Amino acid sequence: MKLSQNKIKLLDKYLFDKYGKISDELTHEDRVSLAEDEASEIVLEWLSFDNDDEIRKTVIENKFVTSDVLSGMVDDESPAVVRILADNDKLNHELLKRIYEKHNGDDLIMEAVGRSSWADGDMLTELSNHSEFRVRCSVANNVNTPKEILDKLSNDVEYWVRAYTAYNLNAYPGLLEQLSSDTSVSVKEGVARNPSTPTAVLTRLSKDVEVKIRACVAANPNTPISVLDELTSDGSPTVRGGVAFNKSATRAILSKLLRDPDYWVRAQVGFNKSADDDIRKKGASFMKKINEEPQKETARRPRKDFAVLETGNAVLLN
Repeated sequence: MKLSQNKIKLLDKYLFDKYGKISDELTHEDRVSLAEDEASEIVLEWLSFDNDDEIRKTVIENKFVTSDVLSGMVDDESPAVVRILADNDKLNHELLKRIYEKHNGDDLIMEAVGRSSWADGDMLTELSNHSEFRVRCSVANNVNTPKEILDKLSNDVEYWVRAYTAYNLNAYPGLLEQLSSDTSVSVKEGVARNPSTPTAVLTRLSKDVEVKIRACVAANPNTPISVLDELTSDGSPTVRGGVAFNKSATRAILSKLLRDPDYWVRAQVGFNKSADDDIRKKGASFMKKINEEPQKETARRPRKDFAVLETGNAVLLN
């Protein structure tokens, strides 16, 4: 449904007073700019009916957009637009339910619904049986997913679903302990990443043969200090770098890592948000040297991104 004639008159008056143009005179570039920055609800509502999918997507992502404007976009004919809409935090349960009921046949929209904080138990239960594994992954990682559904997904045939279950911040200790013995490295990595994982499980995983698992344990803020101290002597610089990044690492541990034989490990101390200023500055100085000497082998080594542990969301699938 387009804007009424009365709203068009109000829109044109607003646009003319502010920009010296009425709606019919705006170029595509003008509309893109408005969709990105305009705060007026009537302008965003008008742009929500634009013929350009990208402009409508931009309206959804506008920080000033209201739930009333979003409500009118549930029936958008473009699945790509609705997928963006389903991910918007300004939705409410009623709007998400409308999306769920109207677009149930679109796998990517259902994936977005499955990870929404507005998804209720009935939606999550039904989506946990979805044939597309990425939809089940989104349900597995949703902190609102009921315990009994997490139990079921922990035995899913697809290891990615089990991995997302392992990283769910509301996974209970017994489930995480079970998943820590999974045959998939990705599942065990999910357990090692999860700050809710019991310390006993993290201690056991700290001795895992896989470097990526030990690295995640090293960066996990719930890992015991005694284990972090042991991991400062790990043979892998990626693992030692994880300790350097860990916000629970003590000053003594970080000071030790500032003397690490690997430039890259020393530099990671500079990324530790909990370190004292002097410790962090020393670590940052090594990163500066790496940037100034790109020919060094250590400088070419990709940095493990441990920041995922602070986001509350799994970033396991590419």
